[in-house]
Amino acid sequence: MIIKDINLLPPDILNLRKRKKRANVFILLTILMVLTMFSLLLIPYKELTQLEQQKRDLQENIFGMSNVVGNDKLLSIAKNKVDSRKKFLDQIEKDHNILLILEQIEKLMPTDMFFLSISTTENNLFISGIAKNDIVLADFIHSMKALNIFENVFVPSISEIEENIGENNEKVVTKKFIMNCIIKTGKGN
Repeated sequence: MIIKDINLLPPDILNLRKRKKRANVFILLTILMVLTMFSLLLIPYKELTQLEQQKRDLQENIFGMSNVVGNDKLLSIAKNKVDSRKKFLDQIEKDHNILLILEQIEKLMPTDMFFLSISTTENNLFISGIAKNDIVLADFIHSMKALNIFENVFVPSISEIEENIGENNEKVVTKKFIMNCIIKTGKGN
């Protein structure tokens, strides 16, 4: 037996229900289409943000590499300085024993004088110090020139230092100096 749906509603109401169903289907399809389009737009946006992040990473890597190049330059400069110091020390060890040079300078040093620093370059010895007065400094310069170690001894800088010492604020004047000694090169000097 076949049962047919019998609808006793008037055709206007049936048509109105059909239109509502069609409108609901149309709205749902529109929403589905909009969501699909939005999700399709998100995919390139996500790829775009990933590409921008990769770009930032690459720029950071380039910056890091430029720092490496700068560090390599600093390293090569430092290596050159170390090499020149080694050459100087080798030269001094070949020509004169540095300890003997310092020992001789120490023997010449007056009690009214002290050194602030001693430094070297390839064949120069720089001494910075303070002497009680000009006479003490002049005697030391003369003694240094008398040594058979240096080609030339000269003092490019002498300055006066005034200090107040003690309870009476007694004024004391000393001489600060920088001495440059050029070490002889070659054997037998």
